[in-house]
Amino acid sequence: MSLVVPDSLMNLSSSLSSLKLIACGLQGKLPSPMGKFKHLQYLDLGGNNLTGPIPHDFDQLTELVSLDLSSNNYLSPESISCDKLVQNLTKLRELYLGSVNMSLVSPNSLTNLSSSLSSLYLSDCGLQGKFPGNIFLLPNLESLYLSYNEVQTRYQVDQQ
Repeated sequence: MSLVVPDSLMNLSSSLSSLKLIACGLQGKLPSPMGKFKHLQYLDLGGNNLTGPIPHDFDQLTELVSLDLSSNNYLSPESISCDKLVQNLTKLRELYLGSVNMSLVSPNSLTNLSSSLSSLYLSDCGLQGKFPGNIFLLPNLESLYLSYNEVQTRYQVDQQ
């Protein structure tokens, strides 16, 4: 696929339920009006060259079940956008942010992740500090990847 500018995504139908543009040569910032895709359940933009913050209106994608922005090394979410994102995406089951620059994000901004979350990939993100223990208690969590970060975890598994 030839180079695609993210703004051209806005020409797509707002009734989309799935958008997967994996390693398609996307470059530049994610367009701000992403909230127009209210029916989107699956969004995979992994493996591109996206830059800048995650737009604030991503929190309007309330039907999302899977969000993959991994391997966009120059995408750099901010704590406040991550906080709003995890609070509003209550149906999210899969969140892939591996190799996304999250050095500006406090691990505490991930505290309110959806209880339906089953997979959380945060490998090689530049996360630093204490990782919130409540994430280990999410009832449906099956996969958690935190490798190559500088996070401190304190969680003990009760063996019965």
